[in-house]
Amino acid sequence: ERGKLQFAGTPGELHKAVQVRPTILLTVRDTPAESLVVVRELDFVDEVRLEGNTLEIVFANETRDAGDVVQALVERGHRILSVRDKVLDLETCFMLLTKGQVA
Repeated sequence: ERGKLQFAGTPGELHKAVQVRPTILLTVRDTPAESLVVVRELDFVDEVRLEGNTLEIVFANETRDAGDVVQALVERGHRILSVRDKVLDLETCFMLLTKGQVA
């Protein structure tokens, strides 16, 4: 049976092809609920979800500015433990690329 090539490129190129908007994971030391309120007020943030002490922050457009998020939180007394880009795993990339359809 012949299939149709859906994508050709490196894993990095695949991540860029399927990730709609830049997303970061930001972990705060003590005040996750209060940090959530601060981040929701930022006009360049589209979505934010809280899991434990980690905020998953989805930026409104391609111009991501994690530094502005950190600055807003630090200025309000929040302590940041870590900030990192959210990278999709290959299985999730495949499902997004194929829209979950299989042959």
